[in-house]
Amino acid sequence: MYARTLDSKILTFFASGTLERQVLVMEDRETQTRWSQLTGLAIGGPLHGRQLHQITSQVLTWKRWHARFPDSSLYAGSAQASFFGSGARYGLGAGASGHAELVLGTRVGDAVRGYALALLDQRPILDDILGGVPIVVAYTPDDGFGLVWDRRVGDHLLDLHPAGAPLEAIDQHGGRWDLLSGTALTGPDTGSRLTGIWATPAFAVGWARFFGSGSIVRAHAVC
Repeated sequence: MYARTLDSKILTFFASGTLERQVLVMEDRETQTRWSQLTGLAIGGPLHGRQLHQITSQVLTWKRWHARFPDSSLYAGSAQASFFGSGARYGLGAGASGHAELVLGTRVGDAVRGYALALLDQRPILDDILGGVPIVVAYTPDDGFGLVWDRRVGDHLLDLHPAGAPLEAIDQHGGRWDLLSGTALTGPDTGSRLTGIWATPAFAVGWARFFGSGSIVRAHAVC
């Protein structure tokens, strides 16, 4: 997710129908500038080289969202198939040389990393360090979405492990955390909230073409 205000001007975006290194390209109606969906960087047009501001957001199922926020409204959009649901249209189907592999990508400063969903299926709560920042990746195999949080609370660092329920973790002090909201439910940090970190689902092939294959972590590469 990106803020669409640039230099006090609100931009209106639409899918251009083209790809850049196997990643969807957006275009704004006001200047006809083309933008990478993955990086938020202008790659062509009058605003070439400008960067949209990334907004930390969650990608999750309506069922899980509605259970937590029952008064929410749902914007259903058009009947057009989703990008991930129509991969074959771009040659990204399961038979296209493994192009359908997905990662959960994240960024801290200039450091980027993509976590293969096959890895997160096995390790739905995964502590890591990225760009010098201790993070935790939380994933739900059943729903297929994930979030990333900064593991620092005040002056101490959390070591988090699966608690049994989806998106719940236990820290080294026995405190229980809801990693959908980033909130401590029990323990010495009860009521504390973690800081969210930008994350996005992406096709592995596109992620690798932007950031290099070495930025993707797969099951065999993690201790």
